[in-house]
Amino acid sequence: MRNMTVVTGTVLLCLAPVAHESTGGEPGRLEAGKTVFVSARLESVRKSLGPTLVAKGAYENVGVGVQHSGQPYVIEACTALQVVEYLPRQALLRTRDARGMKHAFVGDWAARLHATEQECKEYVGAHPAARVTENRKVQYELQEP
Repeated sequence: MRNMTVVTGTVLLCLAPVAHESTGGEPGRLEAGKTVFVSARLESVRKSLGPTLVAKGAYENVGVGVQHSGQPYVIEACTALQVVEYLPRQALLRTRDARGMKHAFVGDWAARLHATEQECKEYVGAHPAARVTENRKVQYELQEP
């Protein structure tokens, strides 16, 4: 049992520098409750602010139906997002925007995550726009040009 504890401790010590590097050298930046700015435009066709209720019958009280706008949910680059959870082993970052919509980022986003809005805007001005795709799990994947 003692050897297992030592091995587990060693694994944790090995992961700590990786987590430190993946946050741009700022320890604790991806802790729950912290604010981050993503230097990429996010667009989701699978999310919407909420369904709209519409009457099914012309003048009959038959019931109501749910209608989605069909418009993509868009977050512009450098919008503040609050960290909900960071799972470094799965390379997964979960955030929430000011409207309460949740966003999940999978893969290496270290270069596109910023601590301040000004830093984010400077990065956007100096680098080409990123291509962001949304996978079937409604997670954003970054594909640098």
